[in-house]
Amino acid sequence: MAETLLEIKDLKKYYELKSGFLGRDRRVVKAVDGITLALKEGEILGVVGESGCGKSTLGRSILRLIEPTDGEILFDGKNIRALKKEELRQERSNMQIIFQDPGASLNPRMTVGEIIGEPIELFGTETGEAKEEKIYKLMDLVGINRSYIHRFPHEFSGGQRQRIGIARALAVDPKLIICDEPVSALDVSVRAQVLNLMRELKEKLNLTYIFISHDLSVVHHICDRVAVMYLGRIVEIASKQQLYSNPVHPYTKALLSAIPIPDPELKRERIIIPGDVPSPANPPSGCHFHKRCPYVRPECSDVIPPYVEVEEGHHVLCCLAGKETVE
Repeated sequence: MAETLLEIKDLKKYYELKSGFLGRDRRVVKAVDGITLALKEGEILGVVGESGCGKSTLGRSILRLIEPTDGEILFDGKNIRALKKEELRQERSNMQIIFQDPGASLNPRMTVGEIIGEPIELFGTETGEAKEEKIYKLMDLVGINRSYIHRFPHEFSGGQRQRIGIARALAVDPKLIICDEPVSALDVSVRAQVLNLMRELKEKLNLTYIFISHDLSVVHHICDRVAVMYLGRIVEIASKQQLYSNPVHPYTKALLSAIPIPDPELKRERIIIPGDVPSPANPPSGCHFHKRCPYVRPECSDVIPPYVEVEEGHHVLCCLAGKETVE
């Protein structure tokens, strides 16, 4: 049985907004609001939700690219939040990130060889000929021709640039990779190639992914488990099979109903969520979803619902979970 690689306990990231005369009016944006989850070694966890729900903030907080406000981050038994600057820098060789925009995330003044070799040099894992040979092997691994080593990012397509970004993330042999919407900026025809590549690399190198996306069809293709976020909280988490065959939370049901069906003759009943997403600077009390929920009850506006296990490994943040009104 795989061991737990990452454990997050009550993780929070709040931003303070100041407005008015001399910034006297202050509000707090709860971008990540008390998230608890665990990730097994070799697992791919998908994190989905609407734009602004806190997915990317969660990923960057785990790596401490953004400093969390509160909570614990345990990676491979180490408390990441307790690490000092140099200790954290060394630990980052085990935790890497692939960014959403492959064009913006690559230095336009550096060649492919320099981009992939930079983390190797930074962490001092290989030098000289060993470093050069590793760069070539990484290029082979992600499907970039070795003869392109002296080319610059603008000379590549979007899909090729993302492959370079993947090679850079793999350069220091990480255990965990945060994938922050890595295919959302790519053409549909290229997405499948990159996703299949990431699947192959996961098997070859025993990688663990947190795969952040707003596209549930992409998540279904690559992930083992799925966590659904809404306004900074995980409202439902389950295995891929459980979530797609038996969604429980009303928000999850609405998201799944919006997945396009490739056959134009088939139609799925679309669930329309009324109203707009509330501002994270002024979220509703109690259950954040209660103002848009078709099954709302008086208690939903007063109490933050507990996580209910509706079946083994399937947890839902809802007062009505497992009751007939949600079914």
